[in-house]
Amino acid sequence: MKERKRKRPTYDPELRAKAVAMVRSSGQKQQDIAQAMGCSTRQLRRWMKQSDIDAGKRPGLTTKEQQEMARLRRANVLLLERIRLMEEARDFFARETR
Repeated sequence: MKERKRKRPTYDPELRAKAVAMVRSSGQKQQDIAQAMGCSTRQLRRWMKQSDIDAGKRPGLTTKEQQEMARLRRANVLLLERIRLMEEARDFFARETR
């Protein structure tokens, strides 16, 4: 029996930005803001770190760069599958002509 992966909740970019802004401007504890926003404290810290990266305050891949990497990885998987199918077709037709 296959073990199912637990699906992570998705959060709207506006909610993320609002949560980060609240932490930076309100002076409240991260834990309190995370609870009010319906996310974990750990997730809120990740959003804050990513916000700093996107603003150029920290090194790392920006959100747009991460999205582009994901798009390129998906495209690469498709291309590799097409190459595999073409190689199988080549081998099939090579056997037929002998």
